[in-house]
Amino acid sequence: MARIRASWEPLIYHSDMTTLEEMMRNRAYQGEITNTPRNRWLGGAADFLDPANKFLDRYKLPESIPLLGGLSAADLTPLKGTQGLLDDASYGKSPIRGASLQTATVDPRLLDLAGLGSIGLPLAKNLGKAALREGARQIETGTGLLGKNVIDPRMEIVPNNIPKFPKTDGEIRSEIMPSQMSEFVPRVKSGDEMIVTHNTSPGKLYGADKLGGMPVPSLAISKISNPLEGFGDITFVGGREMAIPSKGNPVYKSDAYTKRRPTTDFTMDRKSEGNLKNLFGDLSSQLPIRGESELEKLINNFGNAKDNKLVQAKFLQEKGILPNFADYSDFGVFNQIAKLRWAYRDEYDSWSNAFMKSLPESGVNVKERIFNGYTPSGNRKYVDANLENTIKHMKGGPNTEGWNYGVGNLRAVATPKFKNFNEITKSRNRLISEDEFGKVQVPSDDRYGFLSEELRSLDKNYSPDDAMLEVAQTGNINSLDRIYKDIPSELKTKLSSYIDELKKMPTNYFEVKPQRSVGMGEFKGALVPSDLPARARQIIDKSGIKDIYTYANEEERKNLLKKFGKDMFSALPVIPAGGLLDPEAVYEEFRKKERK
Repeated sequence: MARIRASWEPLIYHSDMTTLEEMMRNRAYQGEITNTPRNRWLGGAADFLDPANKFLDRYKLPESIPLLGGLSAADLTPLKGTQGLLDDASYGKSPIRGASLQTATVDPRLLDLAGLGSIGLPLAKNLGKAALREGARQIETGTGLLGKNVIDPRMEIVPNNIPKFPKTDGEIRSEIMPSQMSEFVPRVKSGDEMIVTHNTSPGKLYGADKLGGMPVPSLAISKISNPLEGFGDITFVGGREMAIPSKGNPVYKSDAYTKRRPTTDFTMDRKSEGNLKNLFGDLSSQLPIRGESELEKLINNFGNAKDNKLVQAKFLQEKGILPNFADYSDFGVFNQIAKLRWAYRDEYDSWSNAFMKSLPESGVNVKERIFNGYTPSGNRKYVDANLENTIKHMKGGPNTEGWNYGVGNLRAVATPKFKNFNEITKSRNRLISEDEFGKVQVPSDDRYGFLSEELRSLDKNYSPDDAMLEVAQTGNINSLDRIYKDIPSELKTKLSSYIDELKKMPTNYFEVKPQRSVGMGEFKGALVPSDLPARARQIIDKSGIKDIYTYANEEERKNLLKKFGKDMFSALPVIPAGGLLDPEAVYEEFRKKERK
C-alpha cells in the first residue's frame, strides 16, 4: 500500500542520514506526485487497529446529546486518533512539526496514543476528551451547536494584538514623539531601523575559511530592536547594499527554506590509510575497542577527526600527559581522555589544525567530496568539495532545503519575492519580534492542521502537505481536482483564503540569499562572544573587518548593533540617474561611497 508524497518528504526506510539527504536531494520536486513506500511496522499497527475502529464506529450516541450527539463508540476511545496517527506515521509524516523547538507544534492525536492503555478508565474521562475534540471540530467547521454560535478563533491567522494590515509610515510617525525618533535613520521610530545580519558558529566559520568564502549564505533583514536570534553566536553586520534585490541577490518576505550547505564525506586510498596508521604507532592498539577500533573510526569518518579519541590521545601523548590506561576501565580511559582534551581545548584546537595540515607531508592524502547523484548504471557520483561546486549545489529558490515542515514550506512557496528596495522599506512594519511571531504561528499552524485533516478525509492515500504545496506552486486551486474526487468548493475557498493570508502574515525577518560566495571582508563589522575560540577570532581579524565588538550576554549583543548606525536603513539613498535600473550598479555605488 502506498500514498502520494513529494520528493522532499522524509523517507523512513533508510537509516543512513547522509544517504537519506542525498536521495531527497536527487529526487528534487518536479511538479509531479510520486509513490511513498509504507513502513510495514507502523502500517501493520494501524491496520491492526482498523477493524476494531470500524466495529466501534457503528454504534453512535443520540443526536440530542449536546456536543457528544452523533459521536461513535470509536470517538469515545483513543483508538480512532491512534489509528490515524500510526497510519500517517507509516508514510513518513512526523507528529512533531517545526524547524526549531520554539516553533514546533505537536499533533494532538499523540494524546490518544498516550491514552491507548487507559481505555478501561472511567467512562467520564473519555467522554470529556471526546466532547473537547468534537467542540473544536464544530468551531472549525461552523457546524453543530458550537459551530453555529461561537466565532472560530482560527479564522484569522494574526492574533488581535498584532495588526493584520500594518500601519503606514505616516500613521506611525503621527503617533510618536520627536524624542522617540531614530538618531540614525530620518523619520523612523527608534528601534524600527532595519539592518542586515548573518549569524554563524565557529565551526561554520572554519568551514568558510577553508573554502575561501561563504557559499550562498542566508542573510537576515530585521529591525534593530528585534534582530535575528539563533544560528550561531557570531553576528556579521552587512551594509545596506546587501539588502537590494536583484536576480543574483533575491530577497524573500520570510524564511524561504532554501538549500543548506551539502554534507561532504572524506576518502583516502589504501596507501594513505597505511601511512595514517604509522603516524600513531602502537597508540592505536593500546586504546580499548568499542565496535570498531578508533583508527577504523578515524578512517571511515574522517570528517569528525577532531572528536576521535585516537587523535586526542596523540595530542596528550605529545604533551606528556597521556593517562595510564591500565589504571582505568575501558569507559574510564575514554572519559579521562575527554576530560584532559577539554581542559586543554584551546591548545588542542591549535594542535589538531596543525596536525591535519601536516598529513599530506606524511603521505596521507584525504579527499573531501560532495555526492552528486548517480550514473546511468546506478553508481554514485562525486565532485570535489570546493567553493565552486558548493555554490552550484546551494543555488536555488524557496522550499529547496529538502525537508517539509508544513506551514513554513507552504508560505515560502506561496509568497513572492521582493521586487525592489523600496518595497522592502515599505514592508518594515511587517517585521515583529520572535515572541510575537510565535504567537502568530500558533493559530496559523492550527488552521493548517484542520485543512490537512479535511483533505485527508477525502482520500487518505494522498499527502495533504503535497497537495497544498502544489496549489501554492501552481497558483491554481483547481489542481486539487486531479487529486481528489468531488472536493467541496467550500474547502477550496478555505484553502485559497488561507494561502492568501499566509502571504500577508508578519515575520521576524526577511531572508536574503545571494547566489554567490560572500567574503567575510564584505561585512561592515562583527559581534563576537567573550569566549570565542582564538582560531575563530584570528579568522575574523584577517578578513579585514575593522569594527569588531565583544559581548558578554545576549542583551549586550543586541545593544551593540547600535554601533552600526550608518548601516541601518529605511529608504534607499540618492543614487545617480539611471542607477536604479541596475541593482548591481546600485551595489557598486554603495561600495564606491564606502571606499571614499
